[in-house]
Amino acid sequence: MTTFLSCCLSLALGMVLGAVLCWGKMQGSGPLYRVSVIIIETFRTIPELIPIFWIYTCVPFIFDVKLSAFSSGILALTLCSGAFLAEIFRTGILAIPKGQFEACAALSIPRVEKWKTVIIPQAVKVVFPAFVNFTSDLVKISSLLSTIGIADLSYEASVISGENYRYLEIYTLAAVYYLLMIVPLSLYGRYCENRSKYHMART
Repeated sequence: MTTFLSCCLSLALGMVLGAVLCWGKMQGSGPLYRVSVIIIETFRTIPELIPIFWIYTCVPFIFDVKLSAFSSGILALTLCSGAFLAEIFRTGILAIPKGQFEACAALSIPRVEKWKTVIIPQAVKVVFPAFVNFTSDLVKISSLLSTIGIADLSYEASVISGENYRYLEIYTLAAVYYLLMIVPLSLYGRYCENRSKYHMART
């Protein structure tokens, strides 16, 4: 349950952050562009374990705030998710033909309406396979939260197997649980990817 909750929260918050960072990077210049680039490149480059430990151990010390292990883990995964999703979103928007933007301008479609009814619906179709694949990666990455004591699936497997020394059975069962969560997502992502390629080939 903790694994599911941490993935859902990180993904939802990461989508919001990713949209903001995507918009910032698409500005091309200015302070927001630079901040977005720094955040995206930083959290896409460093291993996910580093921000998890850094936020859990250093943020309370530097900013004099109290963060639970769960809050620290969610914050770290949100930053990592936001960085990756920002690039996925940006790829989707850049894939939209320039003619679509020019047609909106020629028809004097208001900016909000243009993004809501023309650009975003098409971009969603493009990025959806990558989004599903990232979600399955996030489930795997969430196992790192056990290193700061969050009672997710990996942590529970470690504790229970340590108590009764039945490592083979417990870790095999944990692997089966992860497979049950990840395999359907991977298969669905592959299906969406093939379907997207099919539609692109037809158009």
